[in-house]
Amino acid sequence: ELLTTTNTGNFSWQAPATAGVYLLKCKVSENGDTVTSAPIAVTVVDQLIIRPVISDISFSTSMPFNIHSTQTPEATVNTTDVQYVWSTADGTLTNNLTASPIWNLPDAPGIYSVSLTVTNSSGSSTFSKSVLLKDFSVTAEPTPLIYYSFNGDTKNSAQDNYHAVSVNAVSTKGANGIVNAAYQFPSSSSYIYTPNEPALNFQDKIAVSFWVKPDVLPNNEQFILSHGSWEERYKISVTPDKKVRWTVKTNHAVVDVDADTVLQMGKFDHYTAVYTGYSSELYRNGKLSAFKAQTGLIQTTAKSLTIARKDEGTSDYNFRGTVDEVRIYNADLPQSVIQLLPTTFKLKAGIEDTTITNFTVYPNPFSSGIHINLPTGENIAKIEVFDLVGKKIFQTSDSSSNVQIGVPNGFYMMKLATDSGQVYKTKIIKKN
Repeated sequence: ELLTTTNTGNFSWQAPATAGVYLLKCKVSENGDTVTSAPIAVTVVDQLIIRPVISDISFSTSMPFNIHSTQTPEATVNTTDVQYVWSTADGTLTNNLTASPIWNLPDAPGIYSVSLTVTNSSGSSTFSKSVLLKDFSVTAEPTPLIYYSFNGDTKNSAQDNYHAVSVNAVSTKGANGIVNAAYQFPSSSSYIYTPNEPALNFQDKIAVSFWVKPDVLPNNEQFILSHGSWEERYKISVTPDKKVRWTVKTNHAVVDVDADTVLQMGKFDHYTAVYTGYSSELYRNGKLSAFKAQTGLIQTTAKSLTIARKDEGTSDYNFRGTVDEVRIYNADLPQSVIQLLPTTFKLKAGIEDTTITNFTVYPNPFSSGIHINLPTGENIAKIEVFDLVGKKIFQTSDSSSNVQIGVPNGFYMMKLATDSGQVYKTKIIKKN
């Protein structure tokens, strides 16, 4: 059907009101000669179908996922007029041609991925999502190689080794609100270091946990903790965009993992950084913040372990703020332990102080007085009781093992110092 004629090289065609496939041809005539072009097929639709774009794949529960569990991934697509094809080399997929497939995850910890391709008449889009799997049945808690509670000193409470040295650091209120239970670093000359030892250069796995409260957040990197930094071993720093960064150097690669949330000045946050041999992971307040795949052996260093400095001789990247409850493990950490660490102010998260120290108080709850049982040879020098905001409300130097504590009903933290310099802490409850 001839639609129109023109004496120019341009032609405007108004699409018909009925959907279908239409053929367009061009005929050119001059002096009785005619040339006809090959037909062009044009598809007319009822409405314009936009090209699909996948912006994310999400899950109903937060990561990490348990091994051998089931997840239903859901994609965020800019149009619903698409065909779905899900795929994975890890585990198995059912209903993989629908918007909501069922993914049966692998039975070993690791980082795995699922991919989606969506297609319509205007094109296609492909997106992949990595997930972190952990074995939730593992709950055994390793003993830290280092535990700096910073309760008035820099001793290692995990063992009589790897004690730290304070250089102009200031004892201050800790994350639990108790005074003299953390260290503040007010200047570039303030830091803490632990002399290097061969046993600190373990290479398979590592976990580091700590509380941090920045006083300033400048536009340059600040080192919270470092052992050889990124050039030699590992470090934890604050980036110029105010996020905590976990960096590990292995014999395969140097990998940075940045938190998904910025730090706030004057506010404590708890972080746990983990390298497993297959991943680098960063947790904020007990929840997974970020992770990346990483393999290989952690490299070694001759430098000291430093807190608030890149190393003993470098003052350009000092952290200005407070650090508390530093733990270093030569092991991976179970998820249950990572979740408990932000509320743990003792050697281990899963057991009571009495198991570690042979220190007990009873009755607890108490109505007026408590009995204190210390390890053999220890004598009471001072007892302090703090409320939940860290205000000291009771103090005595009574060395008796039976102490009358006159406080209102409520929850408290009791701090006991002995004549040998040992410090014990426990929670007590006053209830009439």
